[in-house]
Formats: sequence, structure tokens, C-alpha cells
Amino acid sequence: MPVPRLTGSQTEMSSDVKLTQNQSCEMDASILSYIDDLVSVVDKNYRYRAVSKGYETFFGCEHSQIIGKHISEVHGEAVFEAHIKAEIDRTLRGEEHTFRFWRPDSRGELRFLDVKHTCYRGPLTEGPGVAVVVRDVTEIVRAKEATEQKQELLNTIINAIPDLIFAKDHHGVYQVCNKSFEEFLGFSAENIIGKTDYELMSAESAAYINRRDKEVRQSHEAQRYDEWVKYQDGRRRLLDMYKLPLLEKDRPEAGVLGIGRNVTYERKAEQNLLMASLVFDTTLTRASFSITKAVSFPVMRRLLSALISLKVIIKSWILMTCSIVPLWQDWILMLCLAIPAAGMVKFVPVVKTIAYWRQLILFRGSLSN
Repeated sequence: MPVPRLTGSQTEMSSDVKLTQNQSCEMDASILSYIDDLVSVVDKNYRYRAVSKGYETFFGCEHSQIIGKHISEVHGEAVFEAHIKAEIDRTLRGEEHTFRFWRPDSRGELRFLDVKHTCYRGPLTEGPGVAVVVRDVTEIVRAKEATEQKQELLNTIINAIPDLIFAKDHHGVYQVCNKSFEEFLGFSAENIIGKTDYELMSAESAAYINRRDKEVRQSHEAQRYDEWVKYQDGRRRLLDMYKLPLLEKDRPEAGVLGIGRNVTYERKAEQNLLMASLVFDTTLTRASFSITKAVSFPVMRRLLSALISLKVIIKSWILMTCSIVPLWQDWILMLCLAIPAAGMVKFVPVVKTIAYWRQLILFRGSLSN
């Protein structure tokens, strides 16, 4: 069978194609010499056909020392088998994908590499090949880890603080809260963040809080005040609240940072102690005056002196007991009121004493509501 021969024109076309391919290869190599990332072309035999400037920097050698070599000769057999070979095979089968891994550079420093493999068909390889783009993202990863560590430390500190801490955006939506705030509301952070006050408490309380938040956002000034809050389950709490604006760059609207303390029981104890002291002082003063006027016997006068001394002892006991066991204070006050009443001769102070005691009960009832 005769062998076909190329005509002159066909020979010239073949030469032009080869020239064009050579020029293309030279252009690709020229472009790669300016790229700082690790960019290369690998053939189906795992050999480098072109590499960028980044390879020279990373491996500490000239690109001519890498081209034509097997990947295992450049990266090492262990790295090639553990991280690269299977990924090259996937790409040669037509799959484009990305992966990441750690490996040391020429100085022995561990670097985190982000790798993308793309199918390649061109003049640099005979048959299918792989275009490899590798970017050193070590600094980005370490910066992210440092940020996460700082955020974790900040969360630990915030959650260790017993005061209530929260932050809202300019729409009044909760963005951050600590453990104390979660326990105070009775919800987890997942059920608080992303919600507004209208979804967590009564409409009346939510409207009041939003009005105070609006004052902080518009004035751009911090405020501190006592704030009664009523929740949807009927609970009422008094908060010592400190709020300040959270200003964001390029945004005229401010968010709100709140730091609060539940002072419901402290305020009630203060009011109870104040009333207890007032009633006790008034009752024993009137009782002592009545006994002094009505009785002139030395024995009774000594009894009066003892009663006055007893006043100091019992008053101190009230101050301690009211702050520790609030349920005892009614019985203690009744006992204190009964002591002077038993020695009275005139009945007007007794009536006044009962009136004072009744006012105390009404006052305590208004606090419990």
C-alpha cells in the first residue's frame, strides 16, 4: 500500500502549526514567570511541564530545576502519595475540584495551601493534563484563627460577668447576649438572637424599652435608669440599666449596648427596711412617751429604760433578718409592736400603732404586685 506524501503546502502548514505552538508555549512560560502564586501544568505522567515564579520562591530553586521532574521529586514521595496523586487522578478523569493541605516550604515553615485542579488540553502536554493553581493562604488562616481565639476569649469574659449584657442593632434586633441575660430571660441565646423585645416580653414593656432605646440612638449619649420589665409569663423585674449607643462606620443609625443588673429584690429589701425602721422608731417613741407620762413608779421607769435598750437590740435584729429571711419580718414587726403596746396605759398610741402597722402591710402588698 503506497504511503501518502505531504505536499509542499501541507508541509508549510505543519511547520506553521509547530511554530504557533512553540510561540504559545513561550508566551505561557513568559506569563507564568510573573505570577507569584504557584501555577503549573502537569501531564498524565505526573511531570511538570510549566511552572510559575511562585514555585521558585516556595521550593527555593530555579524553574528549570522543576520542569520535567516528577511531582514526587519536587514535593517528596510522602506528600505526593498522601495529598496529591489521588487528586491528580480525579482531575485526569474529568473532575475539577479544590482541596487544602499543610506542607513545609524550602525554609521548613509549615504553609497552608489552597489548591485548585482544572482539566488541561493544550500544547504543553501530549494528551490530557492538569492545570494546577496553588495559593498560600497561611496568613489568612492564622489571622482567622487568631480572631476566633480572641472572640472565644471575649465570650468567656462576657459570660463570666454576672451582670446582664446584650447588644441590639439599629432595628432593635438582638445580636449578642451573655449567659446571665439568657438565665434572666429564661431562653437560650439561639432563641434570643435575631428577635426583638416584642417577641420576648409583654407589649407594654417592649414599647417602653424601645422608647428608651430610641432616646439613646438619637442622642448618641449613654443613659442610666431603673427599668421595670414585665415578661409574657407575667413576671415583673426591676433592672438597673446602663445603655450606650453602638455607632457603626458609614451608618447614621446606632445600635444599643445594654448592661443591666436585676435589682428587684434589693430594691424591695431597701423599701422594707426603711418602712420597718420608720414604724419601729415611731411606735417605741410614742410608747415610751405614754409610759413616762402615765407611770411614775421607779420600777416602771426601770422597765422603760430596759425597753429602750431592747429597742436597739431588736432594731438591729430586724435589719439583719429582713435582709436574709424576708418572710420573718411580719412576725418580728408584730412582736416589736406588741411589746410597747402591752405596757401602754392610754389607748391612743395603741390605735396609732395599729394604723402604722397596717400602712406597712399595704406598702409591702403594693411592692409584691
